[in-house]
Amino acid sequence: MNQLNSALISSSSVVECIKNNSNIFIIPITIHEMENRKVVAGHANCLIYRRQYNHIEHFEPHGQEYNHGEQSQNINYILSKFIERINENIGKMGHAPITLIRSSNVCPNHQGFQSLESRSSFLKTPEEPDGYCGAWSMFFAEMCFKNPTKTSNELIRYILNSIPRDKNMNDYLRELIRGYSQLVNDKLIKYVSKLQIKGIDVNSFFANTTHAKIKGNVGTYKTDAIRVYKMINKCIEEDLPRFQKMFEDDVSPNSVSLSQPPISQPKISIKYDICPPRCKKGTTCKNKICLPNNVKAVSAKRVSLKPPSGKPLSVKPTVSCPPRCAKGSTCKNKICQPNNTTLKQVPPISGIISCPPRCAKGTTCKNKICQPTK
Repeated sequence: MNQLNSALISSSSVVECIKNNSNIFIIPITIHEMENRKVVAGHANCLIYRRQYNHIEHFEPHGQEYNHGEQSQNINYILSKFIERINENIGKMGHAPITLIRSSNVCPNHQGFQSLESRSSFLKTPEEPDGYCGAWSMFFAEMCFKNPTKTSNELIRYILNSIPRDKNMNDYLRELIRGYSQLVNDKLIKYVSKLQIKGIDVNSFFANTTHAKIKGNVGTYKTDAIRVYKMINKCIEEDLPRFQKMFEDDVSPNSVSLSQPPISQPKISIKYDICPPRCKKGTTCKNKICLPNNVKAVSAKRVSLKPPSGKPLSVKPTVSCPPRCAKGSTCKNKICQPNNTTLKQVPPISGIISCPPRCAKGTTCKNKICQPTK
């Protein structure tokens, strides 16, 4: 009954946001588990309003239902009354009634982020919470803000399909939410430090609350948390513009303020066809190249392939011994030969195909052979 009354009271704030024509806003909710009229556990969810679709979606980190459906009936009843109260108020303004999209229709799978992540093989440390419902709700709220035109069902499908195929889904989600929680923790410490709450050492507070949780001193942990929560809200209410400016300046690491100096451009290396204006120390410009002072530049002679005018270009290959023959060999007849061998001369090929231009005296060419004259 207390949760239903709280939901009906908070509906007026939702109506004000709808009046202001907000395109999207998030409604964080906490589900309390009661025993003997005492709260024994809490579970974080969130509601997402999108003006484009005129609906409110219920995001449950566990997926389509919570606690194997035991709490789902009670949650759905409270949310139904919550939407009825909102529609009563906006109906007076001529606004169309809002549709509630239940968690069973929001999540495409029976198991959501938290249920999949809880099956990870990575063991939790004592510093970690019992469950990451709050972190998953914040993570998904941020995804909704960054993708205001997408439905929650589409976003969940996209996130799950983006997990690499070679990764274990449960372990991947555990690493993801651990990193996101650390990011949120660092940001929270930064913002609370800037608010300068009197009498609160932020770093000591977070260390002490973690220590109290590990030691099982839940009462001290909750008392300190509620105290800081109230003081933070008070500071924000008293100096909201300064807090908004601080948040906007830090929300995007890629944003550049106009008052900041321009970003230095990366240096571009230029290759010169000639020496640069100044060579480095110990070098001198020689043949358009910066060379060390003790190195002589060798000028390469250009070879013209154009033959002299009127004469064809003839290339006669020359064969000769290298500057030095191998050990135990000597250059003979332009060939490196072993020292203990002699080069055998190849006799010339005999056989005359025809008579020479002139036969010797006393001979005459007959049958292509110079023969003695009778």
